[in-house]
Amino acid sequence: MIKATLSYIPLGIGSWNTVTVSKEIAVALAEEYSSYGWPVQLDGEDFSVDLSTAA
Repeated sequence: MIKATLSYIPLGIGSWNTVTVSKEIAVALAEEYSSYGWPVQLDGEDFSVDLSTAA
C-alpha cells in the first residue's frame, strides 16, 4: 500500500493536524477539505481543488 501524509487546519483555525493514510484516502480527504476552504497539504505540498471545473 502506498501511503501519503495529509496535513490540514480545520476551519483554518489552530494548528496543523497530520495523518498518514493510503494515498487514495489522502487524496479524497484533501479534495474534500480543500473544497471547504481549509488549508491542506499532501506530502508537504500545498493542495487545492479548482472548484470551477469540479462536477
